[in-house]
Parts: sequence; structure tokens; C-alpha cells
Amino acid sequence: MTQTTIACDQAIFTSIRSPMGEGYRIVAASRGLKPEEKQAITRCSPSHEALCAPRDESGSDADATGTAFYTLPSGRLCAAFTCNAGAEHTGRGGLRVYTQNVVFAETDFAKCGYNPLAVLRAMKAAGMTAPQLCIRTPALMPGLSSPVLPSLELAVDASGVQPLDGSLCALLPRSRRCCVARCLMDGKAVAVELPKGWTEWAEALVLGIPGPLRAKVSFGAGLRFSVGRGHCLQIFHDERRAAAGRASAQGIRFVDSETSEDAPESEWLSFVERHWSQGDVHGLMRRTSRPFADCSPEARERIGRLYNATDALPQTESVQILSLMTRTLAELGQGVEREIRLELCDAAGCTLLDRLSKARWNDVRALWSPLLNLWRRGGEATVFAQMLVACVLRSAVKDDPQAAAETALDVARDIPVGVDRVSHDGLLNEVLNRLAEATTQLSEASRARLKDIIHRWQTARPTCPIVAGLIERCAALQLGVART
Repeated sequence: MTQTTIACDQAIFTSIRSPMGEGYRIVAASRGLKPEEKQAITRCSPSHEALCAPRDESGSDADATGTAFYTLPSGRLCAAFTCNAGAEHTGRGGLRVYTQNVVFAETDFAKCGYNPLAVLRAMKAAGMTAPQLCIRTPALMPGLSSPVLPSLELAVDASGVQPLDGSLCALLPRSRRCCVARCLMDGKAVAVELPKGWTEWAEALVLGIPGPLRAKVSFGAGLRFSVGRGHCLQIFHDERRAAAGRASAQGIRFVDSETSEDAPESEWLSFVERHWSQGDVHGLMRRTSRPFADCSPEARERIGRLYNATDALPQTESVQILSLMTRTLAELGQGVEREIRLELCDAAGCTLLDRLSKARWNDVRALWSPLLNLWRRGGEATVFAQMLVACVLRSAVKDDPQAAAETALDVARDIPVGVDRVSHDGLLNEVLNRLAEATTQLSEASRARLKDIIHRWQTARPTCPIVAGLIERCAALQLGVART
């Protein structure tokens, strides 16, 4: 994922005194915003005392920030950043709450890695998260109720995801975070009470579901619990302990430090949880932020199974890996799932090559039959198996050149489509040349077997000069034995 640029409209929601009155409302907006979009932004934007204050030594109420993301009635998407902006001017005390909103097309969401937090980071990089209480715009035209903000081009870096700190990871244990992710994928609203780390966990949880599903997963992070905003996911601190009852009354799943829940069994959640437990949000993003054509529960389980198989390769027996490759290469399919299966094959190939390059012939001879079956399938299977065939034969050549030559006869004829013939012929020549070098060290019993092997090679490669040379060597050896 690289940097992209998306076209956005914008709106500022806060409370300022103006000729049009005071109180929380949209105080400035782009011309491109539709009335129904403004209404939705007004309904979803937080007002007085709506921010959760940091509860550690480094923060104060003035430092509080919140984020939100949701779909507008028009189908466009809204990403919002909320902060405090000085004292409340109405005299009721406390701090003024200020929200900067950007609105963009759903078709641009994939460019952003399906990640709302990438858009919010782009807002910060563009200086849009600093409150503008004195909005300078061209002179207001008659009939306009608020200043006009320009539309803008926002540069979004979809790859800039930070690791999840270990202390934050511990705030939401395995069973609870898996429960939240399952709720989101099932379309159920969930409220999560945490003392801090609201935005970080919002990103980690959103990245735990397939990218194309995320446009419909609205969230608020660092904002006090609200039934009215109606987000799918709300992450907040509730020092008054009042949110649980309100959430339950609305059928919203409530998760906090006292929630006891078994982690749901799921191939998809299994690999997602592995990334969460390691704080590896970037690796999670790479795997889940892909343009999946099918995000159904069945498809998620298929994809999860592939990712889990990839991660388990270091602990998987070599013969089992070959069996896995036989099944995987037989059902490559199309699109993203095909890409993931090919990634599994690449990883499996690297694992096997690393093992085989260090193995002795007696340790790998049991792999030859399943490897040969895979090699004979043609196409992608043959391409995958070819490098392993070469590795096995080279292991055999080092330990037993005669056994290597006899084994290589299995791949000397009826060569399937997909084999690199130049490379393959070079491998066979390498095996035969090493056999020729070793003929003088063979025992008398081995020489008797050598004659049969050479005869079979003469049938397989009747015009090969290396085979002709082997015949002459064998004859010379027999003559030498007879003279002796």
C-alpha cells in the first residue's frame, strides 16, 4: 500500500458565538456537503463534555481527543477528529469541544487501505486537527448561514500503522477482543469500556475484519458512550459506570474488565488474534486490508485457514507440507484468494528448500514419491515441485551418486508441461557427471548395479554424450577387473 490522494469535503462542528447565534452546530462547511449529510454530521458529532479524559499521569482533560467514522445517507464516508478548544464560552464551565470532519467517496476507501485511521492521520499531517475558531473565508454571500470551507485533496499514507503497545494489548484480553471482532463481523453493535488506548484499539479491531466490510462498521473512540450516535463500535472510559445499563437496554453488547467470555472458535479470528497478541497491527493490516470479493463467514474461514497454514509451516512435517501443497495447488481459484494460496505455496517452498538443502539423502528419500506425484501434475504444481526435485537430487548426489542417478531416472522421461527444460536438463547432466566421477570408487557389488542403471539411462537418453561416456567407463572397469 502506498500513498494516495483523495478528494474531500469538510465541515467543522463546535460552539462559537456568531451573528447566527451560539451553541453546538456546523459552523463552517464545504459547498459540496448535502443537507442530509450535514444533518447526519450534526447528529453524530459530540458536544459539551463528550470527550473521555486521559486517566494517567501524562494527560489532562485539555489533552483529550476522540475519533469517529461512519457512513452518511448519501453513501459517502465521514472521518472525524475531536478535541478540546479552550474554555466553553457560554458560561456553563468546562471545555469547548471541537470536531473536524472530512467527507469522501466510498470508492476511495480501498485506496486508503480500507482504514479510517489512515484518513485521520492524514488530517493530522495536513494540519487539520488544530482548532480553527477564527475561520477566514471570502465575504459571505447573501443567504449563507455559515462560512464556506474549500474542498481539498488529502494525501493518505495507508501503510503508516504503528505497533500495538504491550500495555495497551493487555487492556483487552484475548477472549474479549475476539468477542468484539465477532460482533462487528456479525453486524452487532458493541460497546467497549477501557481506561485508555481507545483510538489504538479502534484501529486494531477494525483491522481485524475484512477490508470491504469496514465501510459499514461505524465507530467512535474516546467519546463518551452515546445511544444517539448509534455507532457499531464505541470504545470509551466510563468512570460513572452508567454505560452498561444503557447499552443493555438498547441491545448493545457491553464489554469491560469484568466481562467473562470464551473466545469464539474461528480460523479467521485465530490468525487475527496471533497478530494482536504480538502487537503486529501492520502485519494484520497487510493480510486483512485486501479487496476480497467474498467476505461471507465461509470465505473468512477459508482465508483464515490459509493464513494459519502459512504461519504453521515451521512446525509442520515436510510430508504434510507436500500433502498441503497438493490440495492447495489443485484449487488455486481466482482473485485475492488465489494470491493468498500462491503466497502459502511460496512460503512452503522456502520452508522445504531450507530443510532439504541441509538434509542427508536418507532423511529425504521418503519425500521422493509424494514429490514426484506433485511434479507430474503439470502447471503450477510442476513449477512448485521442480525446485524441490533439484534439491532432493543434489542431496542424494552428495551422499550417494549412484542412488541419485537411479532416482533421477524417474524424472528423465515423460516430462510434464511447466518444467523449465534447460534447467532440468542441466540438473540431469549434473547427476550423471557426478556418477561418472564416482565410478572408480564403487565397490564390486555396486558396479554390477551400475551396469543396469547405465542401461536404463541409455534407454532414456540414447544420444546423451555423458551416458555414452559412462558406458565406456563401465566397459573399462569390467576390462580392468577381468585382467586383474
